Amino acid sequence: MGVLGSEDEEPSEPAEGENESDAPEGAVRLGELDVQNNSSEPQQVQLAIEADGELLHLETYEFDEETSNTSVEGPWGDEPANYRIHASLSDDEDAVETADVAEGMDDETECVRALVRVDDGGRLGVWTGSGCNDSGF
Repeated sequence: MGVLGSEDEEPSEPAEGENESDAPEGAVRLGELDVQNNSSEPQQVQLAIEADGELLHLETYEFDEETSNTSVEGPWGDEPANYRIHASLSDDEDAVETADVAEGMDDETECVRALVRVDDGGRLGVWTGSGCNDSGF
């Protein structure tokens, strides 16, 4: 029998029901996050990102006739968590679109990308997809 922490001791396997990592159940990495305006009108999109209930990001993105897309960078790229995205248009702050990033993903999904988009009719939506190395939604 080895001494705890000695080189000759075999690492133990996690007990049934325990995770090998410290990540919460259902946690994924948020690899990409884009905000897009496909409307012909200028728009302001308010965006909030939460990880495990903690607010990580809160900002307003302004789009004019010449700006239609921006990539949002943040501290979420490397750490798995239960991410939630909240988005609203400045002219309708009562209508908040909320997405649980991992919702609808299978258990094998490790990384999710998200798109917050104002469509050509001025409606706001949030889309998520697995496969952070893939391009496009």
